[in-house]
Amino acid sequence: MSSLSSRAGRFCWMVCVCAVLATGAGAQQLPSQYYKVSTDGSPIPDVNKVNPANPADASCWLASASNILAAAGYGTGPAAQQRAQNIYGQLLAAYGPAVGGAPDQAISHWLAMYGKNPDSPEFRPQLAYTDVTAEYRALGAADYAFLKNELYRCQYVGVQFENPAHAMTMVGWDDTLGRSIWHDSDYNTVFPGDDYYGNAFTASPVDWDLTDPANGTTYLDHANGYVTFCPGLNKDLQLMTNYDVAWAPGPNGPAAREAGMMKGIYDPLPGWQPSWMDPVSQLTFDPFQIDNQLDPFQEKTVELLVDYYGRDVNYLNEDIRLRYFDRAGMEVVALPTSKQLSADNGQVLFTWELDYQPDWEEILFPSYMEYGFLEGKVASWDVALICTPKIFPLGDFNGDCSVTGADYVLWANNFGGDDSIFAPGSCNADGAVTGADYVTWANNFGHVGCAPEPATISLLVLGSLAVLRRRGAAIA
Repeated sequence: MSSLSSRAGRFCWMVCVCAVLATGAGAQQLPSQYYKVSTDGSPIPDVNKVNPANPADASCWLASASNILAAAGYGTGPAAQQRAQNIYGQLLAAYGPAVGGAPDQAISHWLAMYGKNPDSPEFRPQLAYTDVTAEYRALGAADYAFLKNELYRCQYVGVQFENPAHAMTMVGWDDTLGRSIWHDSDYNTVFPGDDYYGNAFTASPVDWDLTDPANGTTYLDHANGYVTFCPGLNKDLQLMTNYDVAWAPGPNGPAAREAGMMKGIYDPLPGWQPSWMDPVSQLTFDPFQIDNQLDPFQEKTVELLVDYYGRDVNYLNEDIRLRYFDRAGMEVVALPTSKQLSADNGQVLFTWELDYQPDWEEILFPSYMEYGFLEGKVASWDVALICTPKIFPLGDFNGDCSVTGADYVLWANNFGGDDSIFAPGSCNADGAVTGADYVTWANNFGHVGCAPEPATISLLVLGSLAVLRRRGAAIA
């Protein structure tokens, strides 16, 4: 893949994603028996493989992701099971049945391409389920207790096992018999249903196995990862529907997609083209670029939403900043004007408010270009942008939101010329710089303050986004 070439005299964004980790919620008293249902009250779906008897069908991770997404309310169809089947078909079309992966990868990819994509008919901005969190390591009894708590509290849960490589959807438990309840894509090939497996734990090494309750033999060895999906954060819908760029794991490496009314504004020909990292060159990070347009008469909002992995409280205060040059040409490295963590600390939303539209910006993370530090930590990220025309005070010819002597100097230096150099709405807009504009300036001298234009929203500038990659464990 080659990146789009930048235009002369234009600048671009560079977005790198940090390794922000998270904490889990505290445990609570749980019932001895519990069964999770979908948000519509129906059972969690149970998608089965197309051909479970065929060893080449490694789509269990896609089935588990489909169950989780549909249970949370995503997809099209009258019932959760039908929605899950449709999502499974979309994921099969993207990945194929022979490709192994992790359920969080499939969930993140589907959300980026469908559920969080304003251009998709399956865009569901009203759904609160956005937070994808995962850990990949040896799981033991404490992790099983943690996942029971998460399932009971609010989340949907998928677990993967190492031997044989497999992924399933956890739907409940029956502690009176020492069993956990699963939706397993390798069984119930005719009718969806529940699968009960015994839990077996060893202390050293830490190990969580599943056994066949009928004969006590081991069914799956070594739980080695989980994914949870719970209510999280949504970016501002107005920003998303104007311009929204997302990165998520895809079947050919990280997939970048863009959506919104103003997509492709950078160049009418050939327009914006989707960019994919070359899967052969795993160490090459080719950004795609979109031209920026300097406009001092706009206010700009930037939102960055990062889905991240883990439960480490030491990484909740990453120092992420926005770099640009202000009107006076001075470098600014700005903290976000707001930062919000999701309830489960699996997402963080950063917002920056700028009083004008620079010709370029960079989002700076503490790790900067150290991509290796990010491996396995970032599930996905989204950047949404919008520019809002400002209403300038009458007489504010230079557009700095105040009527001062500087505006008089601008008027005097351009007397008799074209008034298009003035800030919009600051003069009588008769096409020329005349004495009438001086009268406007004099009558409003000393006024301070601009207001955003309430009705007209336009996105004028975008930037370049570095396409990152993430390792995922291959499972069947």
